[in-house]
Amino acid sequence: MSNPIRVLHVSTGFYGGEKTHIQHLSEINASNVQTSIMSPGSRSTQYNLWPHGIWRLFKHIREYSPMLIHCHGLRALIAMSMITLISNHTPPIVYTVHGFHSYWQKKSLKRSVRLILDRLLKRIKSATIVLSQSDYNAALNTKIDKKEHIIKISNGVNISVPNSEPINLDQIQYNQSHHRLFVTVGRLTEIKGVSLIIDTLSAMDQAQRQQIKWIIIGDGPLYSTYKRDIKERQLTDCLYLLGHQDHVCSWLQHCDIYISASKWEGCPYSILEAMSCAKPIIAANVPGCQDLIESGKNGELFKWSDINDFKDTIISAINYSDEWHRY
Repeated sequence: MSNPIRVLHVSTGFYGGEKTHIQHLSEINASNVQTSIMSPGSRSTQYNLWPHGIWRLFKHIREYSPMLIHCHGLRALIAMSMITLISNHTPPIVYTVHGFHSYWQKKSLKRSVRLILDRLLKRIKSATIVLSQSDYNAALNTKIDKKEHIIKISNGVNISVPNSEPINLDQIQYNQSHHRLFVTVGRLTEIKGVSLIIDTLSAMDQAQRQQIKWIIIGDGPLYSTYKRDIKERQLTDCLYLLGHQDHVCSWLQHCDIYISASKWEGCPYSILEAMSCAKPIIAANVPGCQDLIESGKNGELFKWSDINDFKDTIISAINYSDEWHRY
């Protein structure tokens, strides 16, 4: 039996879709591929962009001797560029863009710096992987790599739906005959659009909100901020932050509609998982989401930041529930 291929994944942040992506890759051909992970958020081996963190990454590369290094996100690529300055030899480096955030952000100094770094660092990459057609087009437009080195490989999920685990719907006082159950999954950061969800629910009248039970699954740095906003806006009877949940698919199987309010995405696992559960999707017409959703076919797209459009789409899902079952 031949020796396994040693792959080192260097992650920008070991959470959310990036974490799921790395875990999926680690499970593929596990008998032929040996995997190691370096990440600021990993429980195993950690690094950062400070000198001692770069030194720790350098030592791990020297000891592990990977045959391929897979960088996830710009910070990871920056770290590897520092390694190439102090190492006589590094194996081929592949770079995966988990959502082309620098391209889709509003024009700013931070956006410009990120785009410049993306271009400058193409010298150390053997290939750039993007997860959607939107990101592929963005990569070409920004020239972060040669066209022949840019590869689109979309995320995927297991389409065999697992058995539903028991979930506690009593905690949200859910009544199937009276309520529409919406689910949103994501790390609680500004990009995921939870503020837009709160603003949109606030713009609805009380009678409309009384028909909604909306669950948001996930942790993140803005958890406490959103919790306070929900309480101050008096939305605690319709909008619930459940934090981390082990059995997300069980919540998806019970929901009526999956909703994403993200500003942009790479190739969102949460939408793919909802689709695998045969659930209709409401999502913003933004990169990543628009690559997966076709209005009138498997869901509806709304204009991001347009509260009225978002609200009207949700009200349609409430008032015409039978029509939404056709998706």
